[in-house]
Amino acid sequence: MAAALTVIFHSIRPVNALGGIGVLSIAAGIAFQTVLGNMFAGIVILARDIFRVGDQIAVQDTAGTVSKISLTSTIVRTFDGRKALIPNSVIHSEVVTVQTGYEYVRSIIPLDIDDRADLGQAVLVAEAAMRDVPVVLHDPPPQALLQEVGSATVRMDLRFWSGARQMETRVAQHQVIVAVLGALADAGVVTGSDVLVVEGGPALLDALSPGETTRP
Repeated sequence: MAAALTVIFHSIRPVNALGGIGVLSIAAGIAFQTVLGNMFAGIVILARDIFRVGDQIAVQDTAGTVSKISLTSTIVRTFDGRKALIPNSVIHSEVVTVQTGYEYVRSIIPLDIDDRADLGQAVLVAEAAMRDVPVVLHDPPPQALLQEVGSATVRMDLRFWSGARQMETRVAQHQVIVAVLGALADAGVVTGSDVLVVEGGPALLDALSPGETTRP
């Protein structure tokens, strides 16, 4: 003779059980939909082959070197050594900058020149100094372009091309700054900020009342 065992939980009602199952079903459906979305995006990323392991990319506030691409996420080692997992759906829907997508990139360094300096000479000196930096490409050639006029200075943009990897660009920027500032100093070209410093006395009165003579 078969015996049946029935366990009754008085605190659980059928309606509550059904409601709990419904909530779990919705949560599972949303989670499954997210997983499917990431997997589909991963397939698209792998098929397009826009970037690979070893490339350096930037997505939103995350930038670094790609260490792994899976179906659901992409792992990036940030430039400060941290491990970042980016869902593939984010990469698929956001703007992705592939820093190493091309062999070379251009850098721009702003530099303020005293407006009383010989600007033509400053341009020639800066360009010659950049050409002497080994990591700066000669083709396209580096350029020093005057951009903006301030109250006491003229802004010059130092533009040059170098290797695309993060450290290559940083080293190139460092060497260009050292070379250009040294060359301008040797040529007697004054650099500085767009801040006018006036000491007290007749010079201060002249600055406050331009065009008027403060001396009897």
